[in-house]
Amino acid sequence: MSNSWWEITILCHPHLEESITWRLDKFGCSGTSREIKGKSYIIQGYIPQIKYQSLDISALSLWLQQDALVLNLPQPLTRWKLIDEEDWSSSWKQYWEPTEVGDRFIIYPAWLTPPENTDKLILKLDPGVAFGTGTHPTTQLCLESLWKCVYRNLIGMW
Repeated sequence: MSNSWWEITILCHPHLEESITWRLDKFGCSGTSREIKGKSYIIQGYIPQIKYQSLDISALSLWLQQDALVLNLPQPLTRWKLIDEEDWSSSWKQYWEPTEVGDRFIIYPAWLTPPENTDKLILKLDPGVAFGTGTHPTTQLCLESLWKCVYRNLIGMW
């Protein structure tokens, strides 16, 4: 049986970020995320459904509104919904596509079969804690620089 979580989403004035994240922490959210949406923030937190009822989150919403009133700021809009637990450590893999780097390389996820006929050098990568997906600009620039060094050495330019 999978666990369900309450996803709490709060649209608020940026000056409320600190008080909202404090409230979410005290409420039991182990972490929060923030996204800038125009001149507002969207703050999200997650808590296990087994520990809280919708009425508890309604009370949290009222506390957030009171905090805004005390600070003379617009009241935040709070929404919540149940979501099923997901294994994020592996589910993201379905969205990662091969990435071409420069003229010579293509980075392929280790769990996909690369094409047999290609003039590109294939780098199979299984990203984890120590290394990402190879899409960061610094990684791509390093690969291109490495190729230039290898190529110069192959044609005797050193």
